[in-house]
Amino acid sequence: MTEELPYTPRTRPCEWCGEAVDQLGTRAPRLYCRRSHRQRAFEARRRLEMEQRLAVAESAAPANNPS
Repeated sequence: MTEELPYTPRTRPCEWCGEAVDQLGTRAPRLYCRRSHRQRAFEARRRLEMEQRLAVAESAAPANNPS
């Protein structure tokens, strides 16, 4: 990451790295400065979701204690 950049109404920080992202036109705001950052964010969300599902499944499963 670089030094802090001034953000204006026409820019916002990238949700992955914090770099300034130019906002073009009136469509939905751009959240990422690069496609690869968008992909990495998706992968991180997916990984977190899978970990949470696994934790719920493990906590809901009956304990196998043959004592």
